[in-house]
Amino acid sequence: MVVADKSTSLVLKMPSSSRTADRFTYTALEIQLVLQRRLSYHLLQMYIPSGAIVVMSWVSFWIDPRSVPARVGLGITTVLTMTSQSTRTAPMPQVSYARAVDVWLVACELFTCGVLLEFAIVNFMQRQELKRVARIRSLEVMNL
Repeated sequence: MVVADKSTSLVLKMPSSSRTADRFTYTALEIQLVLQRRLSYHLLQMYIPSGAIVVMSWVSFWIDPRSVPARVGLGITTVLTMTSQSTRTAPMPQVSYARAVDVWLVACELFTCGVLLEFAIVNFMQRQELKRVARIRSLEVMNL
């Protein structure tokens, strides 16, 4: 007998048979559970949106480094969006090991934070270069 509940993808197989062990014959009942998980839910709710947020954070690489408000705004927005996306795993059961979705979300969070950190480094180096050029120009003016 096969019972299938399509809402949970649970399949129960219960064949009954007679078995012989040594010299005794007895009736046995075997139950086989085949459980399946729908991957499309996790793809549409976690993986694709978080991947899109990471790609959106990479847009700041094409924004002019002198456009500080645009790059900082985009960076902060993507970091905060990834943080709120990470809290959506709360309805999932708590386990003592790292799940694939946890590793994925941590990697996405690191990528978005890395974009913001890259801008901070570029901005710092650009300001140092501007100071150096200004110092050289002031020394040239003083020498004239």
